[in-house]
Amino acid sequence: MNKPRIPRTPARSLAVLAAVTLALLAGWAVFRAAGRGALDARLQNRQGDPAALQGFTLLGQVQHLNADAVTTFTLEDGEFCSETRLDTNTLAGATNWDYQLYSGTNWTIDPADRAAVNAAAVPDGDTLTSTAPRLVWMETLFLPDGTEVRLPIATWSEETPVTAYWDPVDEEWTDWCAFDVIDTEEELRPDQNLTPWQGRYCLTLPRSTDLQAAGIYRVEESLTEAEARAQLPAVPVGAGGATAADETAPCGRVQLFYTPENAVFVSGCLPVGDLLAVTWLDKAGTLSLDLVNGAGQRVDRRTLAEQVSAETLRITPLPRQRPGEAGLLVRSQGPNGGEQAQLVVMRAENGRLTVYCQCPLTAQDTLPVFAALDDTGTRLLQVDRKLEVWDWEVRGYHRGASDPAYELRVQDLDDGAVLFTAGLTAGDWAWGTHRPASPNRLDALSVMQFNTQVWFPHLTDEPTL
Repeated sequence: MNKPRIPRTPARSLAVLAAVTLALLAGWAVFRAAGRGALDARLQNRQGDPAALQGFTLLGQVQHLNADAVTTFTLEDGEFCSETRLDTNTLAGATNWDYQLYSGTNWTIDPADRAAVNAAAVPDGDTLTSTAPRLVWMETLFLPDGTEVRLPIATWSEETPVTAYWDPVDEEWTDWCAFDVIDTEEELRPDQNLTPWQGRYCLTLPRSTDLQAAGIYRVEESLTEAEARAQLPAVPVGAGGATAADETAPCGRVQLFYTPENAVFVSGCLPVGDLLAVTWLDKAGTLSLDLVNGAGQRVDRRTLAEQVSAETLRITPLPRQRPGEAGLLVRSQGPNGGEQAQLVVMRAENGRLTVYCQCPLTAQDTLPVFAALDDTGTRLLQVDRKLEVWDWEVRGYHRGASDPAYELRVQDLDDGAVLFTAGLTAGDWAWGTHRPASPNRLDALSVMQFNTQVWFPHLTDEPTL
């Protein structure tokens, strides 16, 4: 006897579909939760007492570009925590790391030559062309607060006059200008270093020119674009009575704040609390660090290296996460041709240097990305970046990838003893990336973990300008 058929109803079909959908969503949630946990950063103790981490503060973020996730990890008073957010690849507060200085170089005619340049002008359509025996290098700095300042850097002249142009149609060409005169990148433009300090911006002019001395300059006044344009005087261009805004006129005010005696190259400046650390070279190739107060007076000096050339010198400021503290990675070519490197970490309080450590780096693959002092200033926390190459096989194909590995180390500054070491896996290879769950298969999130970027947020004790 046949069993009676139970008729299908829309409600029954929808219930089955809803159950299947809920099961799929639950499975996907479990998969994503597992991926999120696996992307978390981990601190793997290697040797020493973890109690040595007390008194330090470390904050970092991992940007998993392809996995669309961000991991945030913190170390505070010995406690390490990590959390991953999925469906985002935006770092929190990343704009604080880059001061976002933009600049523009404009080669204009010397004001003393304007009458002669105008008299020799030849029309070429709407454009006028002429020749100029001398040019002035004008540098416009566009500051992060939306204002700008323009100052003359140097003059240039040659036996053969250069061609100058003026175009009344193009708003960017408001005065006589020339192109491709000198490679200003080779001349080390002043926009390579901009530092907010004591409510003003400080910038570096590395080498002396015929118009400016090498040193640290402070922006005393900057203008909006409209204010700068309104301030430029009108000057005659050509012989037909046309006028243009004078591009040789400075805008705003920049003042020399500090220049060391006998300096031939000033590499940069960095705030250390209420002091400013200035690194510079003399004629003998001695690299020094001066600590300068708000009045532009040197209060301390340290020697960093000997027989250094400006061409091989590289100084990298490290993120600082404690007010009044700063770190520098100093690299240059040594006397024997190899690279010499050292880590400098210092702390200043009440206008004087209270803690200073200078550690040589001998390992070729060591690249510090973070350094900090503990509360007492007797221990140093250093995070080094190393490169590890991984090889594995998937579906018969050999694959390889290089991942950034990080090593955390605590060192006693009195005797140099290493108190604690650990590996910092920033979530980029922790979840079965190199050991698939089953042969010839990689999980989706595992495949997407290679494109990562670790970022140590930069804290500043300076007011917002």
